[in-house]
Amino acid sequence: MRIDRKAVLVLAATFLLGAAAGALGAGAALHPPRPDGPAGQAGAATDGRPTRFVTDMERLLQPRDAAQRAALRPFLMAADSANRATVSAAHDSLLEHIRRLDADLAPLLDARQVERLHEFIGQKTLEDPGQLPGPAGGPEHPRRRP
Repeated sequence: MRIDRKAVLVLAATFLLGAAAGALGAGAALHPPRPDGPAGQAGAATDGRPTRFVTDMERLLQPRDAAQRAALRPFLMAADSANRATVSAAHDSLLEHIRRLDADLAPLLDARQVERLHEFIGQKTLEDPGQLPGPAGGPEHPRRRP
């Protein structure tokens, strides 16, 4: 019996992918994400604790004492706020590009392709496309029917 080299490589790659997925899944299950969100001030999570960015930077810098931590925290919180604003702006820009892509492709696609595209961008059906993920009150979908 001769084992084909390609079959062995496919089996090994499948094993490695499964092992990696299992390790990542176990890590995600053991360390669920902490909700980070503004709570009236930049750099604070909804429960009043510092955001993950602030705590990660403090862990990296290892302040010598509480006084140094207190001196560093405003800078870390300002950086966190700037990072969040950058990510939010990028998110909004990406959503606008997806909306334009949807409008541009609509005449070229059949119903099933449109449905798959809408599923991809978070819409349910052509008749009720809903809102794309993102900030509330965003621009209306170009093909929304009254």
